[in-house]
Amino acid sequence: MELIFNEDIVKFLAFTFILMMAALGLSLIALTIVSELENPKDTKTGLAKREWILRDDKRQRSELPPDKSVRFMQYNTLADYLCYGGPDNFSKIQDVTIFDWDVRKGILLNSIVSYNPDIIGLEEVDHYHDFFRPQLYNRGYDGLFCPKPKSAPVDIKPSPTHGDGVALFWKRDTFELITRKFVIYTGQNQVAIIAKMLRKSDARVFYVAVTHLKAKKENSAIRLAEAMELLDQIATSAQNEEKMPPVVLLGDLNDGPSNAICDFIRNPTNKSSLFDISKYRDITKGLNGITFQSAQEACERVVSYTISKSNPYTTLKYREKEGMIRHVIDYIWYSDRIRLDAFLYPPECGDWTKFGLPDKLWPSDHISLVADLVFLD
Repeated sequence: MELIFNEDIVKFLAFTFILMMAALGLSLIALTIVSELENPKDTKTGLAKREWILRDDKRQRSELPPDKSVRFMQYNTLADYLCYGGPDNFSKIQDVTIFDWDVRKGILLNSIVSYNPDIIGLEEVDHYHDFFRPQLYNRGYDGLFCPKPKSAPVDIKPSPTHGDGVALFWKRDTFELITRKFVIYTGQNQVAIIAKMLRKSDARVFYVAVTHLKAKKENSAIRLAEAMELLDQIATSAQNEEKMPPVVLLGDLNDGPSNAICDFIRNPTNKSSLFDISKYRDITKGLNGITFQSAQEACERVVSYTISKSNPYTTLKYREKEGMIRHVIDYIWYSDRIRLDAFLYPPECGDWTKFGLPDKLWPSDHISLVADLVFLD
């Protein structure tokens, strides 16, 4: 059969082919853009992919910490009742089913146990007795809970049954609780837990505290007073120690690294112009001159890396009145005679910069911090 090609048909086919190739190219470009915006997923945990930063800058890490290190986790879990705080909160979240507690609780548990922490500090816990305690107990943890004096307002979520507070968990086969103290900050609704712990393998004694300081920018002076009271309470707890044991502080401080609170924690004996320590009891003697550093800051000094370095964060959320909120306000602080061996860095933000947290790759508006710490003597 002889094929006859009309010149117009040939031109039409050629034009159609060009359009198809152009459309394919645009599709590939769009796919590339989407893949860059999407948050990389860790296929093992089902959560947002994260990188371990080691002291020798090798980004590899086994699931289990080395025998001599203790893995600490700091995590503001986003109180259930705050998921119903009105249209100003989380207004750009695409999949609102993440706010359903029956959906979110399993992802929350996964985001804790997947990293196999030895000691866990949690804030905004309003399901301690019915969820966190039984679930973590079944996985080998004992715990303490300190609720805020005032429970959640009834107009935020119908018939709230759980008070918001802080919790501390530890692996009961590895550690023993010696003493504990619940702190309600003077005149405030914020709380802390201070625990004296014993590591069973070598009788190592140390203190760990978990706290959540008062929110909102205008309350910086109150937060500073709370931080001072916390360290004063630790000093009081340790006043009969022959030598001040190591101390680890876990918490959501609601303030950035350059503010007075962090300046104070780094060096509690510093007579900085940022605050007047004379208003409080003399904690200098009680703490024996110890200083603190944060795991994230120590990580940044020790190694060279590019992961999220341009704009680090521990909380990422969108609010109508304030826009996108991206701050470092969560910390793992550790005292002298402790070495940081590894730090689990927050995930790349991806499209979280457009919509904020939480989502099904990360179930809170705060990222957990995880650090492997070694006691040096």
